[in-house]
Amino acid sequence: FALSNGQKAQALNAQFASTLHILDLRIQSSMETTVFAGPFLPYIAPALQIRGLTSFRFALHPILVSRMGQVVTASVSGTDVVALARAWPRLEQLHLECALTRGCAPLSAMALARAAAACPRLARVMFPSVRAPSMFELAEMARAGEPPPAHALVAFELVDAGYRSAIEDPAVLARFFHGLFPNLVLHSEGGAGKWKRTAEVLEQMKSASPLSVQPEDD
Repeated sequence: FALSNGQKAQALNAQFASTLHILDLRIQSSMETTVFAGPFLPYIAPALQIRGLTSFRFALHPILVSRMGQVVTASVSGTDVVALARAWPRLEQLHLECALTRGCAPLSAMALARAAAACPRLARVMFPSVRAPSMFELAEMARAGEPPPAHALVAFELVDAGYRSAIEDPAVLARFFHGLFPNLVLHSEGGAGKWKRTAEVLEQMKSASPLSVQPEDD
């Protein structure tokens, strides 16, 4: 299913652009391997015109390799995440429930920061995987006057549970999250060691300096 079809795009925009608030796209593959070739964004480009979305879920199943070798993947990038957020500034939930195509890098935590900056009410997010911000990205953020004010994001979850993510130092990633999202809880049950450690360090930071923020009003 691709939303790039012109007729589907026209129908979507004409009938739902002003009234649709929740968009849930789920794709179940019966083939051994299904790959959404090429960039992710063109598949859903027409939906970007629906400015009032508050919830977007893109789910590809099966996510994990089964005994029969079934897996469905997509090429999602941090740039895609930021584009979605800027198109849908009222988002409260953003779930990208899919595995990344081989060769795709984990999404940078900077994409989460920039998505949150574009969506003041964003509360719950799921990424396929995550990469801790590099020193270059942190320096770039500082030069640009970022980070934004403390944000009320409360839940962040990884499809890969951290096993394919790039987390060199859990304390660095936890510090990054804590500086931006003082109410954030990382869903790490059953996750990889460094992802679980990131969640533990974040909770320690929250206990040491409790903060609370509320979503901005319209």
